[in-house]
Order: sequence, then C-alpha cells, then structure tokens
Amino acid sequence: MEAILAERGIVLATLAGIPKRDRRDVEAEVLLNAWNAIRRGLYRPDPRDKPRDALRKWLHGIAWRLASHYIHSAWSRRAVLHPSPLGLLREPVGPSLEAQVATRETLEALGELKD
Repeated sequence: MEAILAERGIVLATLAGIPKRDRRDVEAEVLLNAWNAIRRGLYRPDPRDKPRDALRKWLHGIAWRLASHYIHSAWSRRAVLHPSPLGLLREPVGPSLEAQVATRETLEALGELKD
C-alpha cells in the first residue's frame, strides 16, 4: 500500500478535471480499487518496465477509467449541493389562495356554485 500511496501525485494529476467537491472521493476509490486488484493478483506489470514506471502507468489507467465513469454518470451532472435549496423553488403559478377563496365566496353569493 505504501508504494501506491507514494504515487498519489499521478492519481491526483489524472483526476484534475473532476470538481474539487468530489475529487477526494474518486481518489479514494482509485486507491481502493488498486489495492483490491493487487490483493486479487490482477496487477501483472510488464517485466521490461521499471517497477515504478509500471505502477505509475497502471494507476494512471485506473484513475483515468474512474474519472471517465464519474464524468459520464448522470448523478455527477445533476447532484450539486446548495446552501438554501428551498430558495430555488419557483413561485406557484395561478391565482393566489386569497383570490380562489374570494371567487368561491362570490359564486356562492350569486348562487352559481353548487356543492
């Protein structure tokens, strides 16, 4: 795990296009996926590469794939936290409640409204 964490810079450089609010989550996912892949024996570097270069290329590939999944997910394009979400609601369209009550009373007085 120390070797993976030592190459954290390449992961962060790959994730530079992700908004800051989500970058640490995606970074953690990259590191967790890399660690799990190593434990399952899925990390098989090319013996001709230097060990550090092979690890950096592999981590870059994982980070690039997860960044792509993040950017193309519908959730990441829509979920934005707002400090006052109720302030974003539109005003109701149509007559106000007072106008509806006044109209109802007028119709009842004229005898045109039947229950």
